Amino acid sequence: MTSTSVPGIDPNSGLCVDPQAYFFWLIARAPGQPADDWETVLGNCGLPAGYPPHIYPEANGHYGITQQIGSDGRIAGRIFLPARMPDELGYYSIPVSPLRDADTPGHLLWEWRPLSGTPYQPWITESATGGSGTPDTGGGSADTSALESRIAALEQTAIKDGDRLALHATANNHYLRVEQSTGVVASDGANDGPWEEFTVKAHR
Repeated sequence: MTSTSVPGIDPNSGLCVDPQAYFFWLIARAPGQPADDWETVLGNCGLPAGYPPHIYPEANGHYGITQQIGSDGRIAGRIFLPARMPDELGYYSIPVSPLRDADTPGHLLWEWRPLSGTPYQPWITESATGGSGTPDTGGGSADTSALESRIAALEQTAIKDGDRLALHATANNHYLRVEQSTGVVASDGANDGPWEEFTVKAHR
Protein backbone atom coordinates (compact mmCIF):
# COMPACT_ATOMS: atom_id res chain seq x y z
CA MET A 1 0.00 0.00 0.00
CA THR A 2 1.38 3.40 -0.89
CA SER A 3 1.74 6.30 1.49
CA THR A 4 -1.01 8.24 -0.33
CA SER A 5 -3.67 5.79 0.94
CA VAL A 6 -2.49 5.68 4.56
CA PRO A 7 -4.30 7.86 7.12
CA GLY A 8 -2.07 10.49 8.70
CA ILE A 9 0.37 10.59 5.77
CA ASP A 10 0.49 13.71 3.60
CA PRO A 11 -0.01 12.54 -0.01
CA ASN A 12 2.21 15.28 -1.40
CA SER A 13 5.21 15.22 0.94
CA GLY A 14 4.97 11.64 2.24
CA LEU A 15 5.39 12.97 5.78
CA CYS A 16 3.56 11.47 8.73
CA VAL A 17 1.68 14.63 9.71
CA ASP A 18 -0.86 12.91 11.97
CA PRO A 19 0.82 10.10 13.94
CA GLN A 20 -2.38 9.39 15.88
CA ALA A 21 -4.32 8.62 12.69
CA TYR A 22 -1.42 6.52 11.39
CA PHE A 23 -1.09 4.56 14.65
CA PHE A 24 -4.76 3.60 14.86
CA TRP A 25 -4.76 2.68 11.18
CA LEU A 26 -1.71 0.49 11.84
CA ILE A 27 -3.31 -1.40 14.73
CA ALA A 28 -6.82 -1.43 13.14
CA ARG A 29 -8.37 0.05 16.26
CA ALA A 30 -9.94 3.37 17.27
CA PRO A 31 -9.80 5.55 20.40
CA GLY A 32 -12.37 4.45 22.95
CA GLN A 33 -12.58 0.86 21.72
CA PRO A 34 -11.87 -2.06 24.12
CA ALA A 35 -8.13 -2.70 24.52
CA ASP A 36 -7.93 -5.79 26.73
CA ASP A 37 -5.97 -7.48 23.92
CA TRP A 38 -3.45 -4.61 23.75
CA GLU A 39 -0.36 -6.78 24.25
CA THR A 40 -1.20 -8.94 21.25
CA VAL A 41 -2.20 -5.94 19.12
CA LEU A 42 0.97 -3.96 19.86
CA GLY A 43 3.14 -7.05 19.59
CA ASN A 44 1.84 -7.72 16.09
CA CYS A 45 1.74 -4.12 14.77
CA GLY A 46 5.39 -4.06 13.68
CA LEU A 47 6.55 -0.98 15.59
CA PRO A 48 10.20 -1.53 16.66
CA ALA A 49 11.68 -0.86 20.08
CA GLY A 50 12.47 2.73 21.05
CA TYR A 51 15.87 4.32 20.47
CA PRO A 52 18.50 4.67 23.23
CA PRO A 53 19.32 8.16 24.56
CA HIS A 54 21.33 10.53 22.34
CA ILE A 55 20.30 8.58 19.21
CA TYR A 56 18.36 10.61 16.64
CA PRO A 57 15.36 8.73 15.18
CA GLU A 58 15.60 7.48 11.62
CA ALA A 59 13.27 6.13 8.98
CA ASN A 60 12.36 2.69 10.32
CA GLY A 61 9.49 1.75 8.05
CA HIS A 62 7.04 3.40 10.48
CA TYR A 63 7.92 7.09 10.15
CA GLY A 64 10.29 6.97 13.12
CA ILE A 65 7.52 5.82 15.50
CA THR A 66 8.56 3.16 18.03
CA GLN A 67 7.23 1.45 21.15
CA GLN A 68 8.58 0.36 24.51
CA ILE A 69 9.76 -3.23 24.40
CA GLY A 70 11.70 -4.76 27.28
CA SER A 71 14.95 -6.66 26.89
CA ASP A 72 12.90 -9.82 27.45
CA GLY A 73 10.56 -8.89 24.61
CA ARG A 74 7.76 -7.76 26.91
CA ILE A 75 5.41 -5.17 25.39
CA ALA A 76 5.06 -2.27 27.83
CA GLY A 77 2.15 -0.34 26.32
CA ARG A 78 3.94 2.91 25.51
CA ILE A 79 4.39 4.54 22.09
CA PHE A 80 7.25 6.92 21.19
CA LEU A 81 7.08 9.58 18.50
CA PRO A 82 10.28 11.04 16.97
CA ALA A 83 11.05 14.40 18.59
CA ARG A 84 12.67 17.49 17.15
CA MET A 85 14.74 18.04 20.31
CA PRO A 86 15.98 15.69 23.06
CA ASP A 87 14.44 15.63 26.53
CA GLU A 88 16.42 16.16 29.74
CA LEU A 89 17.65 12.54 29.57
CA GLY A 90 18.78 12.77 25.96
CA TYR A 91 15.90 10.85 24.37
CA TYR A 92 14.69 12.17 21.00
CA SER A 93 11.20 10.88 21.65
CA ILE A 94 7.72 11.89 22.78
CA PRO A 95 6.08 9.23 24.97
CA VAL A 96 2.42 8.60 24.23
CA SER A 97 -0.03 6.59 26.28
CA PRO A 98 -2.24 4.43 24.02
CA LEU A 99 -4.21 2.92 26.92
CA ARG A 100 -6.53 4.09 29.68
CA ASP A 101 -8.73 2.46 32.27
CA ALA A 102 -12.29 1.66 31.22
CA ASP A 103 -15.27 2.44 33.41
CA THR A 104 -15.48 -1.26 34.17
CA PRO A 105 -12.68 -2.15 36.62
CA GLY A 106 -9.98 -4.42 35.19
CA HIS A 107 -10.59 -3.41 31.58
CA LEU A 108 -8.79 -1.00 29.25
CA LEU A 109 -9.64 1.27 26.32
CA TRP A 110 -7.53 2.66 23.51
CA GLU A 111 -6.55 6.32 23.76
CA TRP A 112 -3.96 8.78 22.42
CA ARG A 113 -2.41 10.91 25.16
CA PRO A 114 1.02 12.53 24.59
CA LEU A 115 3.00 12.67 27.84
CA SER A 116 5.40 15.40 26.72
CA GLY A 117 5.19 18.78 25.05
CA THR A 118 8.35 18.21 23.01
CA PRO A 119 7.83 19.23 19.34
CA TYR A 120 7.00 16.31 17.06
CA GLN A 121 9.38 15.53 14.16
CA PRO A 122 7.51 14.26 11.05
CA TRP A 123 9.33 11.62 9.02
CA ILE A 124 9.17 9.98 5.61
CA THR A 125 9.67 6.22 5.49
CA GLU A 126 12.06 4.45 3.15
CA SER A 127 9.11 2.96 1.28
CA ALA A 128 7.82 6.45 0.51
CA THR A 129 11.15 7.84 -0.68
CA GLY A 130 12.94 4.86 -2.15
CA GLY A 131 15.82 5.58 0.23
CA SER A 132 16.49 6.90 3.70
CA GLY A 133 13.69 8.95 5.19
CA THR A 134 14.15 12.68 5.49
CA PRO A 135 12.77 14.67 8.45
CA ASP A 136 10.77 17.84 8.08
CA THR A 137 13.03 20.43 9.74
CA GLY A 138 10.38 23.10 9.57
CA GLY A 139 12.33 25.08 6.98
CA GLY A 140 12.98 25.06 3.26
CA SER A 141 15.86 24.87 0.84
CA ALA A 142 17.45 27.97 2.35
CA ASP A 143 17.78 26.19 5.70
CA THR A 144 19.27 23.14 4.00
CA SER A 145 21.79 25.23 2.07
CA ALA A 146 22.81 27.11 5.20
CA LEU A 147 23.31 23.84 7.07
CA GLU A 148 25.37 22.36 4.23
CA SER A 149 27.53 25.50 4.10
CA ARG A 150 28.07 25.36 7.85
CA ILE A 151 29.10 21.69 7.69
CA ALA A 152 31.51 22.43 4.83
CA ALA A 153 33.08 25.29 6.80
CA LEU A 154 33.49 23.08 9.87
CA GLU A 155 35.14 20.37 7.79
CA GLN A 156 37.63 22.89 6.39
CA THR A 157 38.58 24.31 9.79
CA ALA A 158 38.46 21.12 11.87
CA ILE A 159 41.73 19.74 13.25
CA LYS A 160 42.46 16.36 11.71
CA ASP A 161 44.94 13.60 12.35
CA GLY A 162 48.21 14.64 10.69
CA ASP A 163 47.63 18.40 10.82
CA ARG A 164 50.49 20.68 11.94
CA LEU A 165 49.81 23.40 14.50
CA ALA A 166 51.78 26.37 15.85
CA LEU A 167 51.44 26.73 19.62
CA HIS A 168 50.60 30.38 20.24
CA ALA A 169 50.57 31.90 23.74
CA THR A 170 47.76 34.45 23.60
CA ALA A 171 48.76 36.11 26.89
CA ASN A 172 52.10 37.47 25.54
CA ASN A 173 51.67 36.87 21.80
CA HIS A 174 54.67 34.52 21.76
CA TYR A 175 55.02 31.19 20.01
CA LEU A 176 56.30 28.04 21.70
CA ARG A 177 58.72 25.46 20.42
CA VAL A 178 59.91 22.12 21.77
CA GLU A 179 63.61 21.27 21.84
CA GLN A 180 64.84 17.85 22.81
CA SER A 181 67.60 19.21 25.06
CA THR A 182 65.89 22.12 26.82
CA GLY A 183 62.18 21.41 26.58
CA VAL A 184 59.61 24.13 25.81
CA VAL A 185 61.02 27.56 24.97
CA ALA A 186 59.11 30.80 24.29
CA SER A 187 60.13 32.52 21.06
CA ASP A 188 59.63 36.01 19.67
CA GLY A 189 56.01 36.76 18.78
CA ALA A 190 56.81 37.61 15.16
CA ASN A 191 58.95 34.54 14.56
CA ASP A 192 56.54 31.74 13.75
CA GLY A 193 58.80 29.59 11.60
CA PRO A 194 58.22 25.98 10.55
CA TRP A 195 60.10 24.71 13.61
CA GLU A 196 57.09 25.75 15.71
CA GLU A 197 54.75 23.42 13.83
CA PHE A 198 53.54 20.28 15.55
CA THR A 199 51.92 17.12 14.19
CA VAL A 200 48.57 16.29 15.80
CA LYS A 201 47.94 12.60 16.44
CA ALA A 202 44.43 11.51 17.23
CA HIS A 203 44.21 8.99 20.07
CA ARG A 204 40.96 7.06 20.48
